Amino acid sequence: MRINLLPREERPLKQTEVRWEFIAGLIATLLFLSVIGVTIGATVYGNRLEAITVEAQARQAILRRQVQDVNAIQARISSYEQQESVYKELLAEEGTSFKDFPRITAHGYSQLWLESIRWQPHRVSVSGYTTQKTNLSQYLNQIYEYSDEVELRTVMEQPGTDFHLFEIEVKGVGNRGSTTDN
Repeated sequence: MRINLLPREERPLKQTEVRWEFIAGLIATLLFLSVIGVTIGATVYGNRLEAITVEAQARQAILRRQVQDVNAIQARISSYEQQESVYKELLAEEGTSFKDFPRITAHGYSQLWLESIRWQPHRVSVSGYTTQKTNLSQYLNQIYEYSDEVELRTVMEQPGTDFHLFEIEVKGVGNRGSTTDN
């Protein structure tokens, strides 16, 4: 028989018994490991969220640029639509028709030059210069053949040269003849 004379606290435990210090240490270790795990998980999650945020901001910047591009394209489209409406007005059969533009510009006189043509509703202003007044007279007759009214507004001789500057106003272009004549 064996007798254990050690006090109760110092006696060895039975193999089936567990000391409370061991359990407290095990719980503390598990608690410490779980805190470390949660910290690592939160760090990884935070890094992932930060990466997603940076990617979203990059996409947002790209989308802003694309919105600016789309707005610029829409502005260009609206300006083109305005130009188209102006061109449609010019090509309309009512009143002054821009289809008769070649008749104004095509004259075939070697000493007559057209500098500017201002096309307005129901009238055209032509500016140019010539060295021979007979060419100007023939050009006026040519324009008069397919318009309602031709008015020679000004003719000025340039001092020291043979050039004569002129300005003509034509009303009702295309009203007398069709563009298929000639």
